[in-house]
Amino acid sequence: MTPTTVYAHLEAGRLARGLSLRALAEELGCGIASLVRWRHGHSDPSARTLCAALAWLAAQQVPPPPPPEPPPEEQLTAACDLLERAERQLLDDLVQRQHRRPALRATREALRALSPWMAP
Repeated sequence: MTPTTVYAHLEAGRLARGLSLRALAEELGCGIASLVRWRHGHSDPSARTLCAALAWLAAQQVPPPPPPEPPPEEQLTAACDLLERAERQLLDDLVQRQHRRPALRATREALRALSPWMAP
């Protein structure tokens, strides 16, 4: 279980019990800012907070949240088109023996757009 999935379980438990973020932070013994950074992926929880979160989940008997819905088919098509354009640009750059950041940036953006369909 990763910190991201632990937070997803925490959020599901918090919402199911009608707790505010402040109340959850108090129960875990951490600050709200720590939970917000954790929620947005800006930082991982400290070992103490992670242990407190796991203990809270066990005590509350929180069921796992449902899996996220897959994005619409149009988004997948657009992401695939973006990846194809980036691939063509990279191949053109390789043929011309040029190393260009825009092609790499386009590839990264295309892969980010496809990430909802990739296995974790």
